[in-house]
Amino acid sequence: MTTVNVKLVEGTMGVATAGPHAIVVDRSLANGGTYLGMVGGEILLSAIGTCLMTTLIGAARARDIALTRLEFNVSGVHEDAPSRYTSIEIEAIVEAEASDEDIGKLLAIAERGCTVSNTVARSASIGVTRKVEEQAAR
Repeated sequence: MTTVNVKLVEGTMGVATAGPHAIVVDRSLANGGTYLGMVGGEILLSAIGTCLMTTLIGAARARDIALTRLEFNVSGVHEDAPSRYTSIEIEAIVEAEASDEDIGKLLAIAERGCTVSNTVARSASIGVTRKVEEQAAR
């Protein structure tokens, strides 16, 4: 099981950590935050793009295809009540020393192999439980 820790630092700003890596998270200015880091929705869209990118890189390397440019622009249509994205669109910019057919195969492999987009598309169940830590005796 993969675990990430998200901890409040000060005010509305927090830090999300996974192993030795960290990102700053916050609420938007419109929602009373300081917007010193990405908000949850931006992190979700970034996670989709990041997962597609790293999966495509792995597929290209396995086939000895040199990538000269790789970008994913990920956009989501946001709705309220409950707050969610109702659709997510991804624009892939891929330039490589390969045919259009081979680039298409790399994109298909990335789409099929991306854990994040597969999880979102297949609606993983989410459960929130409260952990109460015992306080040290004073």
